[in-house]
Amino acid sequence: MPAQTLPKSRSLLPSLPMLAALSISALFAPIDAAKAQSIYVKGRGEAPACSNGKMKEILARATKDDATVGLDCSPRLNGQAKITKRLIFRGDQSNGVTLDCQGGTIDGGKGTVNAGKDMIAIFSKKQKDGSWRVPSNIQVKNCKINGSVRIWGMDQNGEGKTLRASSQQQGHTKRARDAAPRHVWFDKVTILGTGRIPLYISPGTTHFSLTNSRIAGSSTSTAIYLDAESANNLFINNRIETNTKVRELVAVDGSSNNRFISNQFSSLNHGGIYVYRNCGEGGTVRHATPSNNQFINNSFYYNKFKGFNLNIEKLGDFDLSFDVPAIWIASRNGGKSYCNADNGFPFGSSANNNDLARNNVIAQNQIYKLSPQQMIVINDQPNITYDNVTVNDRINRPAGCYIEDGQAGYFIESKTQMEAALKQPKPGCGRQLYTCSNGLVSAVPRSCRP
Repeated sequence: MPAQTLPKSRSLLPSLPMLAALSISALFAPIDAAKAQSIYVKGRGEAPACSNGKMKEILARATKDDATVGLDCSPRLNGQAKITKRLIFRGDQSNGVTLDCQGGTIDGGKGTVNAGKDMIAIFSKKQKDGSWRVPSNIQVKNCKINGSVRIWGMDQNGEGKTLRASSQQQGHTKRARDAAPRHVWFDKVTILGTGRIPLYISPGTTHFSLTNSRIAGSSTSTAIYLDAESANNLFINNRIETNTKVRELVAVDGSSNNRFISNQFSSLNHGGIYVYRNCGEGGTVRHATPSNNQFINNSFYYNKFKGFNLNIEKLGDFDLSFDVPAIWIASRNGGKSYCNADNGFPFGSSANNNDLARNNVIAQNQIYKLSPQQMIVINDQPNITYDNVTVNDRINRPAGCYIEDGQAGYFIESKTQMEAALKQPKPGCGRQLYTCSNGLVSAVPRSCRP
């Protein structure tokens, strides 16, 4: 099914040769701390530094009887630090915590006490009255993590009992998001998977950011999983190169309004980014659809790979397929045996098993050697493609931005501005000026007009 393609005549992008000639330092200047704070985390509240006694607890070697440590303060670490305990960010007591490893290691590798477990766990705490204490404004920086990271609210995945019960009533998406962590920023980290999914963003999580980082190692599933009802998460300038056993690198499962900008993907033998909705699994009704996501200026590296492989996941559903695209929009559309496990409700995936993956933007992506026509597959509409190209070497350039203007959409160059109609006009403010900065759109203050 062909996607809507933006007309090139509306593009403000410079030509590819000009972009290739620009210096990397000019294109990717470091973002200042204040601006980073406003983009990735909310507010400026900071947890106090950990006491000497707490530091001893954090750095003590993990044992079977003492394998975890809760963080309600910001540790003071150095590059020689090696933490073998699981780090637990539980509820709002972890608000404002900054974990800066300064190059140190959090080690849950094979043979350790915590092998096969999440070495960083960030999760909400349910109260007796049914409310949730939610962690937010958390930063993790300059860490090497041997193992996995998981962030969750109501439940650790889409099949949890609490989440399932909520999903069987209207208003589930808001409840799941209100109960889940938000405004968590991982920057300059390396996550080396050891079998378990290296980075799992569980249902309802919003405003998680991964920047300037690397996800490698191995996984029996995906490298990154964005689960149902999660939204507004950002992945920018990362290397994703996990050796996955059978699945794609990134699963966007019923997750919306996420942005993948200027990332580099390799180890693509089982696929790159798949966008779908996991209808009915575990009896949970999926409410949100995998829509309004943006995949801009990412590169997908293929060397000897020819672009096709036995799709082992589909083979499990008795579907012989050799499709393993770099980007696959609406990759399932009800093609799972458990899709009817959530039957009986007049909403969400109970009413419609299809992915409904719509209004996603796939633009400026660079496919090594292979053609976008072969490696970008879109099975629903409307979706938008623009300027995806085949390359022999990565083009170092800033990402442009997609901006909606009434019924139309335009792609503009980084460091340029465009005025556009608001989706929901306000009195005296029907149009707003926007600026594009390396894939990120921001409104110009005091630029509204009728």
